[in-house]
Amino acid sequence: GRNSANTTHLADICRQESIPVYHIETAEEISLDWFVGIEKVGVTAGASTPDWIVDQVVERIRLITTGVTPSPVPEAHLIKMAS
Repeated sequence: GRNSANTTHLADICRQESIPVYHIETAEEISLDWFVGIEKVGVTAGASTPDWIVDQVVERIRLITTGVTPSPVPEAHLIKMAS
């Protein structure tokens, strides 16, 4: 979430690399405009972020970028950062 030190640190690391960063708490906060002209998207989450929230975010991104509702994301493709 927005108050998580771990998640905020992950966002800051991405910003240092000049990567556009959107620090969100739910999939509903994702904007279609963020993906105009974008070829690659990464998702990070702090250790305390529930897997179901990460899953919803990944699903919404896939829906926005492909127009297809995806099958569940295999856990092997998700990276969870420890605090």
